[in-house]
Amino acid sequence: MSCPHRFDTAAYVLGALDPDDRERFEAHLRTGCAECRAAVGELAPMPGLLAHASADDLLESAPAPPGGLLPSLVDRVRRTRRRSRLRTATAAVAAAACLAAAAFAAGALLRPAPPPATPAPSPSAVAAPAVFEPVGGVDMWGAATLVERPEGTRIELDCVYNSRYDYGDATTGYVLTVVRADGSTERAGSWDARDAEQAEVTLFTRGKPEDVVAMEIRDLDGRLVLRWPSG
Repeated sequence: MSCPHRFDTAAYVLGALDPDDRERFEAHLRTGCAECRAAVGELAPMPGLLAHASADDLLESAPAPPGGLLPSLVDRVRRTRRRSRLRTATAAVAAAACLAAAAFAAGALLRPAPPPATPAPSPSAVAAPAVFEPVGGVDMWGAATLVERPEGTRIELDCVYNSRYDYGDATTGYVLTVVRADGSTERAGSWDARDAEQAEVTLFTRGKPEDVVAMEIRDLDGRLVLRWPSG
C-alpha cells in the first residue's frame, strides 16, 4: 500500500508546505519511509529546472490540459486526504506547466510583437569555490561554486561522503540552506547520497552571488553536517 504522505513530496520539494505541515512531513521522513525519501530524491532537481524554464520552453513542451484536469485532481486529493490543497507530486507540476502555457499563449495573442531581444550577458562564476567545514566530526567534504544567472544564482555543489559515515544500504537526504546579507534564508534544494559516494548537485537560489554570506547543509533529521564559512 502506498504511503498517504506521498502527496506531500512535491509540495515539500517546491517549498509550498506551511510550517506546521512541513514539520510533520520531515518528522515522517525521519521515521525512514523509503517511498517518501525516494520521491523527495527524484523531485529534488525540480526547483532548479523550473527556475530555468523560459516561456518558450513551456509553450513548446507543455501539452494542452485535458478538460476538467484541475477539478478532478482536487476531488481526488480531497477523497484521499480530506484537505483543500492539491499536493500530488507529478500532477502539481503538470497542472502548473499547463496553466502557465495557456496564460502565455493567451498573452501572446493580445500583446504586440516584442522588440528584438538583446543578447543575455554571459554568466560569471565566483573566482574560488566556497569550501565547507564539517561539523561534529562528520566525515564529509563539500565545495560550492556560485554562478550568476539573469534569474538568480546557480549553485554547483560537489560533495564526497566517506565510508566511515555509514548509511547502511539506504540513502540519506540532505538540504542546502542559503543565508543572505539581510538575514533572510532560502532552501536552495535537496538531494540523496549513498555511502562512499561523490555527488555533484546543481541547485538554485534567488539573488546575486554577492548576496550569499553563508550556506548550511543538514540531513533530513535537521543535523548540521557542513557549513560555510567556517565558524
